[in-house]
Amino acid sequence: MEELKPWITLSSEELLTRPPRLRVLAEKVQLPDGRIVDNFYQIELPEYVVIFARTPDGSIVMERHYKHGPRRVILALPAGYLEPGENPLAGARRELLEETGYEAKGWRLLGSYVVNGNQGCGKAHIILATGAHQTRSVQNDDLEEIQVLLLKPDEVVQALMNGDVATLGSAAAIAIALNAEIIQRTSDTDK
Repeated sequence: MEELKPWITLSSEELLTRPPRLRVLAEKVQLPDGRIVDNFYQIELPEYVVIFARTPDGSIVMERHYKHGPRRVILALPAGYLEPGENPLAGARRELLEETGYEAKGWRLLGSYVVNGNQGCGKAHIILATGAHQTRSVQNDDLEEIQVLLLKPDEVVQALMNGDVATLGSAAAIAIALNAEIIQRTSDTDK
């Protein structure tokens, strides 16, 4: 099989910047076959975490809140932007506590994924938190009104299939986390 080669960025022009949340670039790139593509747009957004948190009884910590992207009230996993220089696991601990009042005993990074394969659009870090338990009340900020819910796995899957989970980050994290748990159970059974 022939080795695939990366594209080469020849130049980059900043078209729009709104720190710390948005930067849009037009890049001139060279393809492996030598062709040049002008205006290959890149969208830089902050990295963020999405937390799939399980309580000791197996419930999943979910949120019901309005999100302006889908322009409706949705179900989602706790999530949020990383602070500059913040480790994804530290950011996940902070976000889970801030948004839900929950802390967890076990933490595991399940993977980091670029949202859009061509334009970038940020990187999502999917985190599995186990042994989640509430330690304080929710500390909503002035832009978010959050209802914290504890749902059973079948309820979460049903919400995903019904379209109630309307953001890609939460949908992907649910699928990745549930799959990781199945793999772990299979591995434990095989021992």
